[in-house]
Amino acid sequence: DYWSSARFAEQLDRYDVVFPESQIRVFLFDDLRADASSVYRQAFEFLGVDPEFEPEPVYRNASRSVKHRWIMQLGWSDHPARKRLAGLIPLGPRMLMHEKLSRLGTRVQARPPLSEALRNEILERLGPQSKALEDRLGRKLPSGWFPSPVD
Repeated sequence: DYWSSARFAEQLDRYDVVFPESQIRVFLFDDLRADASSVYRQAFEFLGVDPEFEPEPVYRNASRSVKHRWIMQLGWSDHPARKRLAGLIPLGPRMLMHEKLSRLGTRVQARPPLSEALRNEILERLGPQSKALEDRLGRKLPSGWFPSPVD
């Protein structure tokens, strides 16, 4: 069910059955957003990769909506213009062009706030999971992990 995907401590317990503790390292997305370079270095060090290596960051999954539908249609595989261009343009430049067209054809939009009812349901169902995960990780979770109660 949907709620079970947020039971992170239980998911980590399943890894314990298969892997020794020395082979498990958990990073929080909040830490990655706050200081990606530090998280990369820690992950590389944990994996035995040169911790000085710094990859270019890639940002995905922003809240987006279509701004220019005709531009977005050029990126669809069955669009006639795309099929003609595919034979003329090498794959690398074609992928770059697709990425740029996607950016031109979309806009980032804010997500609506949680309703009071949903906020309270999340707290009721997942509040104990927050504590279990904090215990498991040995640290407090960032405040945004579970919404604050609404009075």
